[in-house]
Amino acid sequence: KLRISELIDREPTPDDAVELAELLELTMRGLTGKHREILELSLQGHTVDEIATQTARSTRTVHRTLETVRQDLEKRLEDSAS
Repeated sequence: KLRISELIDREPTPDDAVELAELLELTMRGLTGKHREILELSLQGHTVDEIATQTARSTRTVHRTLETVRQDLEKRLEDSAS
């Protein structure tokens, strides 16, 4: 079973990368505008402080949003492995 933390700790295989890209796309489709923007900025390498400033949200909101997205991706990965 593939987990997000495993992908961070190692170089994903080509199959892992494809699966993650598909799951990320599905996850992004379900996000509201601000949540999508927060995730996009995070994927572009912006810090939580930078994202908070750019989206006019608190750092706590940015952290919570990213954690919710991470949990959603983890669940999708678990479901896809079943």
